Parts: sequence; C-alpha cells; structure tokens
Amino acid sequence: SDPVNDISVLKSNRDVSNKIDLSSNSVIKGEDIFVIGYPFGTFLSGGLMPQSKTTKGIVSSLQGPNNFYNWFQMDAAIQPGNSGGPIIDTRGGLKGVTVASADYKVIFQEFEEFPENINFGVKVDIVRNILDANEINYEVKEEEGFLDFLFADTTEEIIKNSDKSTLYLECWAKNIPQE
Repeated sequence: SDPVNDISVLKSNRDVSNKIDLSSNSVIKGEDIFVIGYPFGTFLSGGLMPQSKTTKGIVSSLQGPNNFYNWFQMDAAIQPGNSGGPIIDTRGGLKGVTVASADYKVIFQEFEEFPENINFGVKVDIVRNILDANEINYEVKEEEGFLDFLFADTTEEIIKNSDKSTLYLECWAKNIPQE
C-alpha cells in the first residue's frame, strides 16, 4: 500500500486469463487514453454481474494537483467507483491508475466555478516502482515496430481485453476509534 499516491496492490489466488501489460513509456501530454471502471459501483454498473464503463480523454498535464509529479491530469470523465481502474493508451498498454477528481468544493470556494473533467491518475512509472519494490512480476508492452500497425488490435479489441482484465471490487472504509 502506498498512502502518498493513494494506491494499493492486492494479491489473489484467482487464475488470470486476461491482463494489461504496462506501457513502456510514461504518459505524454495530449495523448489519447481510455479509462475503465465502475462509476458509482453497482448503482450504474449492476445487472447479473457488474458491467464496467469506458470513457475516453487525453492527458492534459504531466502533473497532478499542487505540482505532484507522481500523478498526471486527464480529461476523461471519472466518478467515485473508477478509482483503481486502468488508464490505457490506444495500443492497450497501461499508462496509469485512476486515483482522483479535482475537489469541486475547494475549486468552487476559490473560483465560484465547478471543475469539469479535471481528473488524475498515478503514472505507470510509479506503478512500476511499486511492483519492482515488492518483487511482483509484470510484462511490458513492447514498442511498436515499423510495420506493427498492420497487425495492431482494433480499439474495440483493446477495450474488450482491458474490460476483461478489470474486476469489480467494492470496499468501504470505516473509522475505528483509537483506544
């Protein structure tokens, strides 16, 4: 668990048939990204089994709030329930993990405006550092070769794979009084 970056790694004994490889490059300002998650949990994502939602956006800035360089800013729409979900590039490589939205109360108090699509992700570089420090194996999506575009997955295939690789997990924090 990394409380500074608001991210945790969970272990499961479940067999994994789908996975998202880490991007070999960090985020690039202006690059297209997709966010996969479960906004508002089962309220919007219910049914026989929770269904993820996908939004598209761009990397808006290479830093998070207060010049926090472990995060990046994006304009892809997210809501509570997207946290912990993958942020992928157009090749299907993990660029980051969804972490937060701009605090609308603070921004409204300061500017008397509501922020729109000012959201943040933990950079893949930080995810890689956390995995390396904990000796957790992962794979990296290789750089695209000269003719690789001929055999590249379609956007629909990339989203489908990422969707199958993203699991619904619900957890609630509870304040426990210190004795």
